[in-house]
Amino acid sequence: MGPCRLNAQPAITAVSGRPVAYRDVDQKSWINQAIAVGVPGYAAMLRWLTGVIIADNGSMPADDIRATLGRPTSFKAFAERNAATWTAQENK
Repeated sequence: MGPCRLNAQPAITAVSGRPVAYRDVDQKSWINQAIAVGVPGYAAMLRWLTGVIIADNGSMPADDIRATLGRPTSFKAFAERNAATWTAQENK
């Protein structure tokens, strides 16, 4: 298994048995809310970071996880190992 882009939605949906959907948040609103709750010093970084993600430059496949762990893995495998996390609300 080589490097791949992260797409958590299908893996979490599969292990939880519940649909998971992505809901985009307006960049300006998100940054303004972050500033309002006390992180004004991060406004420039948040604009840059969200800009990178919006431009689709935030998820470049790399071999970092395999190199760090010394073995291949995937988000799907992680989700399967931690299935209880995705279904914890049902158990309460």
